[in-house]
Amino acid sequence: MTAHADLVDRAYVQAEESLLSYADNDGLADRVTTLDEYRRAYESVRAELLETYPDLEGPTIGNLLGEAATAVWPAIVHAL
Repeated sequence: MTAHADLVDRAYVQAEESLLSYADNDGLADRVTTLDEYRRAYESVRAELLETYPDLEGPTIGNLLGEAATAVWPAIVHAL
């Protein structure tokens, strides 16, 4: 495994864990978490990843964050 692939894997795990820490998919269904709150959480995690992994390009961060959001928030990811 290359160092870049390892960074991407670590960033993905961090993205998933961070997104989960904000709310889960049931939160929206129960109207506990609003779509705006999910958007703010998504942007916060994106900023966190860009800061933590400066060696990864923005598009790479965007792709892995999108994948993590799809896994963590499947009911609302299309609205982000």
